[in-house]
Amino acid sequence: IPHRGESISNAPWPASQLPVDAESVGHFEDLQALVRSVRNVRNEYNVEQGRRIPVTVIAGSPGFRSALSEEISIVATLAKLDVEKLRVVEKSSECEDEGEGAIEGVRAIVRDGLEVFLPLAGLADPEKELQRLSKQEKKLDKELSQLQGRLKSPKFVEKAPEKVVNEVREQVAELEEQMQMIQQRKTQMEKLRDAQPTA
Repeated sequence: IPHRGESISNAPWPASQLPVDAESVGHFEDLQALVRSVRNVRNEYNVEQGRRIPVTVIAGSPGFRSALSEEISIVATLAKLDVEKLRVVEKSSECEDEGEGAIEGVRAIVRDGLEVFLPLAGLADPEKELQRLSKQEKKLDKELSQLQGRLKSPKFVEKAPEKVVNEVREQVAELEEQMQMIQQRKTQMEKLRDAQPTA
């Protein structure tokens, strides 16, 4: 293509001379992190994909609360939130898991001064979740028993390379940690189930 001077394909990317609003950029990044935190909790608790959930956002910054208010519909869409049950509070003490009448829930720290609280009642059906967790617990228990059996075998510990033995020990530690998390989750779900009114 005919042109004058250096080809645009070889020219450096033009530098922007526009001023950058650092505060707005920071609020945008915090909104992204908030959505990401909610999505992580949804995945962790196996929340149905299309289910809109209630949340309480604990934000100490007035600027961020204002930014969230302006973008609330977008955040709600991206994180699958129930807009009508979305609360924004300034202090941690204003959250539902504090003080008298506290309810069970999950609190995720987005960054210093910004947290999100998700009540368990809005996340999952306790009976379905207990069934899922029990299956997962049974599977992990089987894997854990097999690995622990290898470590209890003198032949394996004495004859296998040290690297292999250490890898098995690491796997056992990881599975024990996963098992502990599942048991904690089951306790949460049992409390939630027992707290539900009977028909």
